[in-house]
Amino acid sequence: PEPLTWADARALQDPFSAPSVLSVAPILQAAREVSYLGEVRELDVVGVTPEYSAVRDWPVLEGEFINDAQILGKANVALLGVKVADELFGYRTGIAGTTIRIAGQPYRVIGVMDEKGGNQFADWDSRVLVPLSTAQTRLVNRGDRVNMIIVQAVTADLVPQAQGEINQVLRIR
Repeated sequence: PEPLTWADARALQDPFSAPSVLSVAPILQAAREVSYLGEVRELDVVGVTPEYSAVRDWPVLEGEFINDAQILGKANVALLGVKVADELFGYRTGIAGTTIRIAGQPYRVIGVMDEKGGNQFADWDSRVLVPLSTAQTRLVNRGDRVNMIIVQAVTADLVPQAQGEINQVLRIR
């Protein structure tokens, strides 16, 4: 099968093609070195869109989430999971506005995500979130490709219908 792209995610947002889909959040993830004042960690850096917070049901503890202007501008901004804040700074609040480095490049911290926890596949609190466009152009360089597209159905009852719509849209593409 073809790799998923950000264009695929945009196609899934079309209410005519996928009326059972409420929100779509493409992500691009890569392990990168993240540092602040000599503290260095190899962490999952995840390129996301503004919809990611709602689709993942993961609010901001402090600061603000990534917005459309930062996506358009390919801004060097980042949100930290609480474990990342703890490890790099030793605290979780008052971090917005500081500068960290990701793969050697400076990124302005715009917030810290609320504690989310994880499962056997992922620890969300140990992630750094950046705009998807920034991840694509500055951190991963895989063109329009994304690792995954997370989709939220309008209601729980519509999940099977949304799955069918998603399959049809992606088959056509």
